Amino acid sequence: MPTRLEKKPLKAFRLPPALRDYSVLKERLHEVLILGRHRIEREFVLMRYHTGLLINEHIRLNEGRAAYGTNAVLRLEKDFDIDHTELNRYAQFAKAYPIGGSRRQLRLNLPWGHYRKLMTIHSDALRDELSAKAEQHQGSFEEIEGRVRFAIGKEQEEKERSRLPLVCLG
Repeated sequence: MPTRLEKKPLKAFRLPPALRDYSVLKERLHEVLILGRHRIEREFVLMRYHTGLLINEHIRLNEGRAAYGTNAVLRLEKDFDIDHTELNRYAQFAKAYPIGGSRRQLRLNLPWGHYRKLMTIHSDALRDELSAKAEQHQGSFEEIEGRVRFAIGKEQEEKERSRLPLVCLG
């Protein structure tokens, strides 16, 4: 059942008397623009994560029914006009970073693009390690992408190494 959004009164927006000074303007715009974008991005990441948790739990509770998960996501796609691949990505995000258990607590302070890249790493330990480094250093998307590519390459090498039998000639 949809909930009605509460209208919160706007906080009084403080206009400093020294706004005539450019450095004061620059500082206030940093607070409003840059920090505001960070808050919005974090809320979007939380929205995606919580959506994924809800989808995963719903599917888990109905796992006895064949193909239920796929049908549920397709119904959600129609009901909310959100592509099913995006909804599946949210579910994958929540699976890649579970809340409970012995794993490191996720801070959710990276941009969505970073998490989209990081969750493609199959190894939980490696994904957690790279996520922690990214959260500490706030690297650019290109840096994260390079680290993920390297990690995925190492995972594939190890998988191929374990599949190939040793052959002795002669």
